[in-house]
Amino acid sequence: MATFMQWAKSYPSGKRLLYICGEDTALVSEVLQKELSHRPLNDLDYITLDGKGPLADITAALEEFSTTGYRVVVVQNAEHIKDWGKIIEWASDKEMKHTTLICVGNDIKPDTKLPHLRLFFDKGKFIECRPLSEENLIKYVLSRGRFTKEASVALVKRTNGSSARILNELHKFEYLPAPITAEQVSTYVEVSASEQLVEALFENKKATAMQIAAELDEASFRCVLGALEYNLSNLVLFAFVKDKNATATDIAERSGIPVFLIGKYFGWSKGLTNTVLYKRIKLLANADAQYRKDFTVGILERYISLW
Repeated sequence: MATFMQWAKSYPSGKRLLYICGEDTALVSEVLQKELSHRPLNDLDYITLDGKGPLADITAALEEFSTTGYRVVVVQNAEHIKDWGKIIEWASDKEMKHTTLICVGNDIKPDTKLPHLRLFFDKGKFIECRPLSEENLIKYVLSRGRFTKEASVALVKRTNGSSARILNELHKFEYLPAPITAEQVSTYVEVSASEQLVEALFENKKATAMQIAAELDEASFRCVLGALEYNLSNLVLFAFVKDKNATATDIAERSGIPVFLIGKYFGWSKGLTNTVLYKRIKLLANADAQYRKDFTVGILERYISLW
């Protein structure tokens, strides 16, 4: 088995059989796109299928003769395939060596002892994409060879450690000459309005938060509510495990909170009582209930005013 970071050191894998899965769907997508971009593809010899569909469609695609001598078959939702017997049999046929099978699963914790997954261990590559720590995110950005160390750190912090946002920003920076500096990251990587609103609230800048809320459209409400839920739940964990002698790394390991957020939570927790924290969580639950009923008018402004 290879983790995302292990795969990233020497991508593409060049293997004929690949199984890509894991909790971080952005990383799963990145592996798939990188693997495909390094393989010769044409419309006649490239096909994407769904593991929820008929098994006969998959086996037929694998057994179809390639017009160019090279064929790629991608199967999404591979965890839904119930009978792998014919696929395993196909993988043992040396005559099919010019066809590549890439399976993409939504398995979060795959049972790697299953016979069909052992096939990818033994004859190909099994790549698991777990969420990356801050350290590994920085290492991955550095491995792309275009960012300075300071710029890599700045990118991870400015995106709140979101692998999806980091990957998106990396693609955008491909159009700028290297090396990319921390100053360029600060200039070109925007902090989303929802993140600005949440930060303003936790910094007790209610007037600023209210101004941002007035400019948001309804499509952004879900992002704001999600960001509030994430940070409030993390603050509960933070309050539970912190002590005056613990380092940021200690707290991160105990709580599971990304280490790059610990310093921020230290600042936000100053003067924050458990009673106030509970009140804010209860208000958020009410706001979320209103949102789910499509009562969106004024819910953010009401939440901010009661903060």
